Amino acid sequence: MFTRVLTHLRQSKLFNANCLRFYGTIRVRFAPSPTGFLHLGGLRTALYNYLFCKAQNGLFILRVEDTDQSRLVPGATEKLLQILDWCGLKPDEGPVVGGDYGPYIQDRKSVV
Repeated sequence: MFTRVLTHLRQSKLFNANCLRFYGTIRVRFAPSPTGFLHLGGLRTALYNYLFCKAQNGLFILRVEDTDQSRLVPGATEKLLQILDWCGLKPDEGPVVGGDYGPYIQDRKSVV
């Protein structure tokens, strides 16, 4: 099934070589909040983002939006990473793998 989805996205007239020439590398972000455990809708969004960016030879970025510290669930970030790994959705940039545009955990960014 993933192969059919990737083939469809590659053939899509929405994003093609002309788009990439103008915009450069496609960077797709999944930014869940660790205020609870990952639910099916969040996983679906991560999957769509991952498939789209891979179909366009782009980068899948994971950034944890933990700005609401009062609702933070202990262990939710670690469980999120485990679930994404189990599903085969490996970020190209993120809290574990790093990258050029970190930090990838929102509360570690400095105030501008």
